[in-house]
Amino acid sequence: MRSRTTRQFRQQLKTLPDAIQRQAKAAYQRFEADPWNQSLRFKQVHPSQPIYSVRLAKGYRIRELMERSANLPMDLADASLVVAATELGDGRILSTAQRDFDTYRWKDTQPFHNLLRPFAADAG
Repeated sequence: MRSRTTRQFRQQLKTLPDAIQRQAKAAYQRFEADPWNQSLRFKQVHPSQPIYSVRLAKGYRIRELMERSANLPMDLADASLVVAATELGDGRILSTAQRDFDTYRWKDTQPFHNLLRPFAADAG
């Protein structure tokens, strides 16, 4: 199997915290030893070409979301729902935080569909 990284990837990797860089390097070493290692969590990123990404460090993504959304504010539970919706590809949630989830987006652009919203309208 052939593998390579882009210049943009290498530049962006250098901007991440040391712990995340070490996780990425360890994942690449696992890939070199066993390209089909299940811990790598491959995701195909091109519909017809064999181009994949390897996902790691959801905790870092959660922290980054909380920092980026500090003006809302986004707490750990909210950030975890955003990451889970993105990972699962489904923005249906159950939350009493109506205002927050009107603002948050999964996959950075998709609005959430709060299944409790019809009940909240009935209660008002």
